[in-house]
Amino acid sequence: MGNKKSSRGAVSVALFTLLVIFSLIVLPGKEKDPLTELLSLNPDNQSDIRKTELASLLELNALEPNNIETLQRIAQLQSDLSLWDDAAKTRAQIISLLQKKNAEKNSIVEEMRKLAAAYENVGETEKAREVLRSARDLAGDSPQLITDEGRLLLAENKAKEARTALKKSIRLAPNYSESYRQLSRAERKLAKPSDKARKTLEPLQDGVRTNPGSVESFLNLAEGYRKNNDPKKEEAALRRALAMQPDSVEARKRLAALLVDQKSDTEARQILEKLKAENRLDADGYAQLALLDERQGNTRSALEHYRQAYLRDSNNSELEKRYRALYKSEEASLYERLAKSSGQSSSASSDQVSSESTSNETETSNQSSKTSGTGAVVAASGKKVPASSLEGSGSNLLPETSSTMLNNGQGINESGSGSRASQEDPKKSKAEDLARQSRELAQSGNLTSAIAKASEAISTDPKNAEHFSLRASLYEKQKNYDAALRDYLKAAELNPNSPETWYAAGAIQYRKKEYAASRLSFEKSLQADNAFWKARYSVALSNEKNGNSKAAIEQYERTLQEKPDLYPAALNLGILYKNEGDFASAIKNLSRARDLKPQAAESYSQLGEIFLAKKDTSKAIDSLQKATQLEPSHKTANFNLALAYLQVNKTKEAEGAISRHLQTQPRDSSALYMMGKVMLEKDVTKASDYLQRAVAINQDNGKAWLAMALLAEKQNSDKADGYFAKAAAAQGAKYESHLNYGNYLYKNKNFVGAEKQYRNALDTGQNNRKTSLLLAQTLSAQNKSEAAAQVLQKIADKYPKDTQILEQLGLLYSENKVTYPAAIKNLESLLTIKPGHPKAVQIRNLISKMKNETKS
Repeated sequence: MGNKKSSRGAVSVALFTLLVIFSLIVLPGKEKDPLTELLSLNPDNQSDIRKTELASLLELNALEPNNIETLQRIAQLQSDLSLWDDAAKTRAQIISLLQKKNAEKNSIVEEMRKLAAAYENVGETEKAREVLRSARDLAGDSPQLITDEGRLLLAENKAKEARTALKKSIRLAPNYSESYRQLSRAERKLAKPSDKARKTLEPLQDGVRTNPGSVESFLNLAEGYRKNNDPKKEEAALRRALAMQPDSVEARKRLAALLVDQKSDTEARQILEKLKAENRLDADGYAQLALLDERQGNTRSALEHYRQAYLRDSNNSELEKRYRALYKSEEASLYERLAKSSGQSSSASSDQVSSESTSNETETSNQSSKTSGTGAVVAASGKKVPASSLEGSGSNLLPETSSTMLNNGQGINESGSGSRASQEDPKKSKAEDLARQSRELAQSGNLTSAIAKASEAISTDPKNAEHFSLRASLYEKQKNYDAALRDYLKAAELNPNSPETWYAAGAIQYRKKEYAASRLSFEKSLQADNAFWKARYSVALSNEKNGNSKAAIEQYERTLQEKPDLYPAALNLGILYKNEGDFASAIKNLSRARDLKPQAAESYSQLGEIFLAKKDTSKAIDSLQKATQLEPSHKTANFNLALAYLQVNKTKEAEGAISRHLQTQPRDSSALYMMGKVMLEKDVTKASDYLQRAVAINQDNGKAWLAMALLAEKQNSDKADGYFAKAAAAQGAKYESHLNYGNYLYKNKNFVGAEKQYRNALDTGQNNRKTSLLLAQTLSAQNKSEAAAQVLQKIADKYPKDTQILEQLGLLYSENKVTYPAAIKNLESLLTIKPGHPKAVQIRNLISKMKNETKS
């Protein structure tokens, strides 16, 4: 529906534009009101639409009462329509339902903040503060809630009580810059006229001293200097903020405004034009550009910039006055230009409508998915959890930040902070209205316009963290993750005690594979609310991705203590234990995951892999069969099932499992190799084809090269040597490749080459005994008896009763009279261990011979 409305609206804009231009041409003498025309082209009064939606939702609630999501939308619409008494009743009902369902503490507290806002807007400030106190009883002394209460007290002109509350907030969270800003307001109200300047600055200077690396602290200080009419110090504070964060939009906007006032036009224009290019310019910014244009005598550009400003802030009376005056002075020439370019203008309008319509359709389709902007899913709610690889974890449970921010409180300035302040600051009320418009545009599918409105809300009330969270969630829906992350971090800077905001930032950092940064954000979320299990789970996940398995295991264990039914935590914990080799703990947690979600294939697949490693083939087959029944195209279950079948010589079943695997992953080199191995028993030609495909896809598939080499050797093909060489050079199957290549070369009397391959095999650290014996045999064939003896002596201590080693060493040492004693020692040990040796007589004769020669 959002697309159709946007398209019809866009077409109406185009038609209306043509009518306006036509009337200018046909009736040049008729007086026009350009601002009225602009408003008709950019209507923002959608109360009728909201009333219709509210009526429908009330009917739905009557049929299906107590649906929390429906009630939350009803309360939001009631607030948007200023039906505050109704909104308060609905919010109270929501809180009651959440408490009955033992909902998360954060959800209840957020609804309490919204209930307080509703009470405040009907003048019941005492009730509002009572609700906030209840929220504090539930959540503890949250600096955010205390600061909210301080704002409310300021709105009631209770500056002394506000000061007490705000000082407490600062003691609890010295890094929360908003507390210093509100304390500055309280001190300014309480100060004598002669002392206002000093009292205004003291809390802000304390904020800078406490948080010298905080951009927000310097922006607050700049605001204090502005109130004290000290432009030089204001500029210094703004430039300090920009030195720390050169891309800070707020700092650049404020500096540009200051430079315009000081008539430093060149630098001001540079800043404003850059913000314009970044699509971050609000109504004030366009008005400043228009003023700079007027100073330069560029009336046409000034009119366009005023037009852009007015489209963004049609309630600004000063802007309206300046626009009308400039328009009137240029009316005649403007009419003439419009008449001459009417065809071109109408064409441009059509193009614009087409572009906007297409954009809206795209945005709406992007929102049709119910998954979050981060691509993460919550398994406990019934959504599918991605299957793991053999090495990785099984699930990535990350926040659905876009929907959360838009629908569940973050980014919705209904918490009371803005509304309380709006009684004394019209700008905050205006910002709330802009945020409301932004949410409505987003719900209709027009993300671009929604972002523009959210940006205006931020420009109007730049200290409101929720506006940044709102815009962040919109950027996230557009998949502009860099911009979303920047805004979430800004929101967290404004309100560092919001667990949801830190959580949302961490989710995007995780998506961007910035695992160390995401872990820090999730940890800050936990610091804000130690019972926030989603944050704890995400800390575990980030630790896992950052390679810190021990810390990940600890956090997964704690997550499951807080949330025992969390399937992804049990699954990931089991996989980590598996990777650590703790199969008992792995089986325990994977079995738990299986029981929590018996229709999910991954836990069965992981259990099957463990049973396969433990050589418990029967259990492995049972688990892997279940996994493939639940998810026939599972990435690893069919592959492992084939391995299990091969362990019990069920070649036909193995072939079927690999065939299913290759249907979904036809370029899996390992699976092609396995199919080649299976086919060797029944069709050598097909086997060769599969093996050729395997190495064509992955030149480092050493096992496939080795299988091809052994097949070529069996067929007496001259390609065998080349295949063995490829296998030895590949990354996979190093030991087997070198060993078999050495055997091949030894059989072909290439003893030098065989020696090299056996030494390479030894370097892999696998099966030293077998390889050492083969290497010694090869050295003996080259008459390198001493070198052969040295090779065997290295492993003799490890295998002191190995008769083959004792015999070989004895014979090698017997070739040199100097080493007769060592030969006698090894051969006598051999006969002691194995007195019935087939060559016992010959060995005794050799021992006697060496002893006699030694005496002589």
